[in-house]
Amino acid sequence: MYSKLSLKYVIPIFSLLFMINSGILFAGNTFPCQGATVFIEGFDADSIPAGWQVYDVDSLTPNDKITWRGYWQIKDVDGDNIVANTSYYSPVGSSNDFLITPAIILPSQAACLSFVAKSKDAKWLESYEVRISTSVPSVTDTFSSSLFANTALFDENSEESDWTTHTIDLSAYADDTVYIAFWHNANDKIAIYLDQVMITTPNALDVAMTSLDMDNNIAQGSYDVKGSLENIGSSTITELNVNWQLDNGSIQTDNLTGLSIAPYSSYEFTHSKQFTLSDAGAYSITVWTDNLNSQSDGNVVNDTLIHYVSISNGESTYKRMLIEGYTGAWCGVCTDGDYRIDTLHKNHEDKTIITQVHYLDAMEIDESQGLIDDYGNQFPAISIDRITWKDIDDDKDGKLDTIVAISRDFWDSKITERLNATAPVDISMTKTYNSTTRELSVSLTADFVDYVVGDVRFLAWIKENIVTGTGNGYDQQNFYNDHPQYPNHPMKGLGHPIVGYEHLDVIRELPLGAWGEEGSIPSKSSPDDNAVTKTFTYTIPSTYDESLIRVIGAVYRHDDDKSSREILNATIGTIWTTGVNEPKGSFYSPKVTVYPNPVKGLSSVEFNLDNTSNVAVDIYNALGQKLIRLKEGTLTSGNHVLYFDATEVPNGLYFVSVNVDGSNSMSKFIVSH
Repeated sequence: MYSKLSLKYVIPIFSLLFMINSGILFAGNTFPCQGATVFIEGFDADSIPAGWQVYDVDSLTPNDKITWRGYWQIKDVDGDNIVANTSYYSPVGSSNDFLITPAIILPSQAACLSFVAKSKDAKWLESYEVRISTSVPSVTDTFSSSLFANTALFDENSEESDWTTHTIDLSAYADDTVYIAFWHNANDKIAIYLDQVMITTPNALDVAMTSLDMDNNIAQGSYDVKGSLENIGSSTITELNVNWQLDNGSIQTDNLTGLSIAPYSSYEFTHSKQFTLSDAGAYSITVWTDNLNSQSDGNVVNDTLIHYVSISNGESTYKRMLIEGYTGAWCGVCTDGDYRIDTLHKNHEDKTIITQVHYLDAMEIDESQGLIDDYGNQFPAISIDRITWKDIDDDKDGKLDTIVAISRDFWDSKITERLNATAPVDISMTKTYNSTTRELSVSLTADFVDYVVGDVRFLAWIKENIVTGTGNGYDQQNFYNDHPQYPNHPMKGLGHPIVGYEHLDVIRELPLGAWGEEGSIPSKSSPDDNAVTKTFTYTIPSTYDESLIRVIGAVYRHDDDKSSREILNATIGTIWTTGVNEPKGSFYSPKVTVYPNPVKGLSSVEFNLDNTSNVAVDIYNALGQKLIRLKEGTLTSGNHVLYFDATEVPNGLYFVSVNVDGSNSMSKFIVSH
């Protein structure tokens, strides 16, 4: 996949050098202005910065689903403060809101404005303009403002949903005192996000390597070295060198002459020499530019990108897929989603791990917004190992979508498709828990059996298997309560809303963040390397039921390009060092079914044996304590049904264990009187 370098943030030179040498790459469509800083604002404080002006000309009321009220406000997105404005109003209307800088004195030489922006939702792309005034602007009457005396500096009708860097030439305003205005004018969308507004005076000669267009996972053969660079200096580039080096091999150089790369223009290249690989392994390709117009580059820190490639050795290990559901107590159709997810999990319990990300209810977590921004643009939806699907028409518009979180129509088929996936890495987990302090320490270990390259990270989830509560944040809306089109739906007659609803698999915390910890796993991993371990701690709040807490760990390949992300493997366990852990792999033969589930009184435990076997069937509570042995002895091949009376058993989560000739198979069930 592409390697890209385009900064969302202004980064100190020593940090940028580290990132380049470490292969840490950035997303975006163009490189930000570089050079001496004239003005910079990163919106790091919790309020609009001093000197900035905001105007709410439309005076419209944000829709109730917008979690902040008012206009142009500071928001925390993925752990970083940005400035945001909504265009989602009730009643529907067009945004007419201004965000204006303080007075900025531009230098006599050429100046460059850059900023990063994104639409909150990929299905609702925002429009806005960037305008400039040389006098103090007033927008009490929009179009009579001095901001509209000149043509807009920048006019965007459909901003991307990924962070995108924009640059604007301000050389026409040299020596002027100016005010820069961001005018949000979208009609009935969601919200626009802005960050890192910066004005600089560029170097005369400055070329940035912005992307490398090469795959990560390749077969034996010869491949082009190709990518894009951008002239972010003030002089036109007529000559430069493009160089590459495979690991510590010889340097290959192309001297390109007769060019005419104007300032702030891009240039795509394909090197005249290919690289050739014949053996399984992990490799790095370093690509850089120099010799600009036969002179040195004025800013060397942006000249280089490192791209990683691997050739598989064909080895794999057992894999479990991670399913992330997107839901909310306010979502009336999400009860159907809950039912379907639970059914899918029961059908593929040995291969799936379930989580539910809540949004706009009492179970929402800090990272919910970032996950919803990138994936959860519909409810209910699921992502499967965070991979991107490109072969479904999810929104029924007659066109194939590029989408991560998919709607209910495709859950069965895509989970079935993913069942055949294998993993190049095994992940295991050890933990200790102090029941007095409620502090949990977890160590995740990744052991690679094949070569893996890229920005690979550990991910972790803390989930509570069952959550109930009172009030609007917990009571589940239920459109299927008395819907005439669904007379036999399992949620029929349960209420609308369902008071005391049991929310399953609720994510309580992402200890390593929504996107994992960058650098927690090397950029090149091989079977010959030592296993990699990451340890984290988490204190379980006293309001959470520790017996229902589960820990999930995963090895995840991140990319700023959402379509290139993937969870490679995952594991799950209780918080206890002994007792019941969620089963894995071969421990799920034969399949065990508890009916009904949830259990109120008498229930059946059903399983099938391929051969005559020695069998022991036990019931455990969530702490791993054995309650009763239902059966012990030799059973013949065929179907078997045992019965368990839960009338006197307290409400909670339980497990039935079927041990067949030394191999355990387990199934969980809920007692709810």
